[in-house]
Amino acid sequence: MDKSLLTSLATGNFITEGSSVIITGATGCGKSYLASALGHQACMLGYKVAYYNVQKLMRKTRIARIDDSIDKFFDKTSKTDLLILDDFGLTHLENNNNSILWNS
Repeated sequence: MDKSLLTSLATGNFITEGSSVIITGATGCGKSYLASALGHQACMLGYKVAYYNVQKLMRKTRIARIDDSIDKFFDKTSKTDLLILDDFGLTHLENNNNSILWNS
């Protein structure tokens, strides 16, 4: 990873700019570690951060829809400045899962 890019990300400017950061790489190369570090740094800078493993997030949204707390869940999540979705590519999104996440 480019040191100047990492230094730039550590400032948190990507959050205020509304930019997305996608971290890719081979299994075990430190993607989750880097995402956690950026989230920790964002917290240190005073930002509100939510970190979710996508598979667990899907489960959580299914349960929230069943117990009718989905609006509360999305309200809470929308108040974060930085949303980190980990292991996104490892989850198979089925048609019914898509509606759970995006049709609130």
